[in-house]
Amino acid sequence: MKSVSLNYPQHNPPSSTLKRLRIPALIACLCLAFSAQAESKRAIEIKSAPLEKALNSLASQAGVQILFASDVVVNQKSTALKGHLTAKQALNQMLEGTHLVAKEQADGTFIIVKVPETKTQTSPEQTLPEVMVMSEVDKETATSHVNGYVAKRSATSSKMDLPILETARSISVVTSDQIEAQQPRSITEALSYTVGVTTPGSAFSVTDANIFLRGFSLYTNGTIYADGSLMGSRSNYNRTAGEPYGLERVEVLRGPASVTYGRNEPGGMVNLVSKMPSTTPIHEVQVQAGSFDRKQFAIDLSDRIDDAGVWSYRLTALERKSDSQVQHAEDNRTYIAPALTWQPSDKTKVTILSKYQKNEGLSNNTLPAVGTVFSNPNGNIPISRNSGSLKQNHESYESTSIGYIWDQTLNDHWGFRQNTRYTDFDGERYSIRVDGYVPGQLRVIERRQWQIPVITGSLFTMDNQLHGKFDLAGMAHTLLLGTDYHTGNATIKRLNGSATDLDLYNPVYGSLATGPYNGASRDKDSQTGVYLQDSIKITPKWIASAGLRRDYAKVISEDLLAGTSETERYHATTGSAGLLYLSDVGVAPYISYAESFAPEGGTNFAGQLFKPQEGKQVEVGVKYEPKGYNALFTAAVYDLRKSNVPTTDFAHPGFSFARGEIASRGLELEARAGITSNLNLIANYTFTDIKVTKSNDADRGMHISGVPRNMASLWADYKMTGQFTGLKLAGGLRMLGETYGDYVESFKVPGYTLVDMSARYDLYQVNPSLKGAELAINARNLMDKRYAICDDITSCEYGSRRTVLGTMTYRW
Repeated sequence: MKSVSLNYPQHNPPSSTLKRLRIPALIACLCLAFSAQAESKRAIEIKSAPLEKALNSLASQAGVQILFASDVVVNQKSTALKGHLTAKQALNQMLEGTHLVAKEQADGTFIIVKVPETKTQTSPEQTLPEVMVMSEVDKETATSHVNGYVAKRSATSSKMDLPILETARSISVVTSDQIEAQQPRSITEALSYTVGVTTPGSAFSVTDANIFLRGFSLYTNGTIYADGSLMGSRSNYNRTAGEPYGLERVEVLRGPASVTYGRNEPGGMVNLVSKMPSTTPIHEVQVQAGSFDRKQFAIDLSDRIDDAGVWSYRLTALERKSDSQVQHAEDNRTYIAPALTWQPSDKTKVTILSKYQKNEGLSNNTLPAVGTVFSNPNGNIPISRNSGSLKQNHESYESTSIGYIWDQTLNDHWGFRQNTRYTDFDGERYSIRVDGYVPGQLRVIERRQWQIPVITGSLFTMDNQLHGKFDLAGMAHTLLLGTDYHTGNATIKRLNGSATDLDLYNPVYGSLATGPYNGASRDKDSQTGVYLQDSIKITPKWIASAGLRRDYAKVISEDLLAGTSETERYHATTGSAGLLYLSDVGVAPYISYAESFAPEGGTNFAGQLFKPQEGKQVEVGVKYEPKGYNALFTAAVYDLRKSNVPTTDFAHPGFSFARGEIASRGLELEARAGITSNLNLIANYTFTDIKVTKSNDADRGMHISGVPRNMASLWADYKMTGQFTGLKLAGGLRMLGETYGDYVESFKVPGYTLVDMSARYDLYQVNPSLKGAELAINARNLMDKRYAICDDITSCEYGSRRTVLGTMTYRW
């Protein structure tokens, strides 16, 4: 008999506990906000639905436990209700006409039972149905939809579906509810309220994933994953960043991740979790329009195909035509993602995922610091100024992929998963590089052209995982044994050369350089890894984790013009370990160690291959999940070092050796909470100190450009009640501190604070015939703050201007 219990017991952690644990002030203050929830009546809104679903919704809104056996509520339906009610009042209204009654227990729990047919009173001997307590956390999975902003489970860290509270790593999850509220135009914007993540908001970031984790840059071709698989490999030039509308969640793992995923940058990784087929109907159509002549249409459809739900589907699609804040620059996208699930039994599930995506937009738009960051006697360079024409600063990428995720239960303790995907892509990229102003004046810039008119390639990935749970030596183990493989290739043809000078204040663009290609290459790479991970409950409160991986990689680079070829082979062993204590009050302090590796390519003077760059991190943190509340608070400090970084070999001019090092140290505080059923909150603070600690060059001791030491953000989302029922208001602040503008700290770029807002209204409140329709207005950089991002004195970009989007969504 399947039984369900909903939500959480009602008690608050004593304030003395918070003081004793010395939780950071920001987190402690937010935790204490829960103690104010003593209202007996709450705003309740339940739609007419199957009773089991309606009881779930009521438990979430009222903050109580409701226990029942599945056979008691089967085939029952709840009436709709709305108003300020106690949980008991709401239950009594919902159960009218069902021959069911809600019995309130001494601890405030409600148990749903049938009304006795022959007796008006229950005898002392009569027992209640058997119930099994299951919280919302237990029902959530690492890929399922999350109501609100607080995810409790993730598989990104270990590829195993584990509670975030019990994972000794720093993890953040951006849920689809957050994406819906904020309407980000890119993955970069979707992560702009995530701790430890620097997202420079340039116009270029709309079409690409421009992300820094713990100070280290991530790229689409190697550190961004989709459903746990690589989107691009080392030799791969697939720059097709993900589409937020097609995602169930965006997960961020901070710190080295090579034990789980192989070659990786030490700052961490981003995993994009796709929307999956559902047997519960989903029907959504969305129309959007806004700044820069933006026009967008999107659909999200899902349902069971047969009555038994063995087959189910999902179709997510989007079409966008838009200009951008930069003259002669587009932001166009086509996205189609059909998915199909076959689940003939509880033991077998196969989901086929496919996707077609085409992006057209700005390649990059660098400008000098004088006129963007610093004053120029000719005035500020216009924000809309393009350093090249439409064809000179333009990129277009087209990507098609198909794959499957096969989950197979072998027995009560063991299961198998295979995750496979093939991706084919092609594109073109044209870019202008600025060398600086013509000597003696501050109007005309010297330029170079960087053209890649031919980009073609493919990527195949496969990940096989055997996972199981067992007891050994009195300890509970969750074990993962896996082997993954990828092979990628790319053919690139270049035409680089000089370009005509350009007057930034009165531009006259010249034509593109023509002639034969002066660069053509075909790169191939492959990597095979074998890994083992174990999460060990030493006792119910002490949880240890350990991982070990061995990788074998090969890179082949062919010069198609010279007719030469080079082959490089790498191998690496990486490990990880963690220890966490899970207290009775939901506080979980932990310590962890993790490693990463990333082949750089190239040789030293002796012709020897550079050693792969290595990352090593020690992290100490604490997580707090208050019992009975929908919230997760985290704090972490870390010491992260990247070694074997190439640096100049002065004894052999023109050569380098791998002896450099970059160190990143920091503090990260994050709070995600559903403070009430109507109020969601995100707050975070990031301190990052990243600098070059070993180098033969002038950058020794210098900070990495473009990474602020201080960042903070706050986002609040409130659902109005009473006469404003149907209105949801949200707003946020993003603060990024000053940064250094180049690698020798010759100048600083001022920090900035941006204001965002959102307003959504359920049109059913205007007219019942508009049921399912919602109108939303979103604005980013509401005050139209002018700011810039730089990585050199000749290479700055303006940040994103004010963007206002109007969205009409209809669900049925």
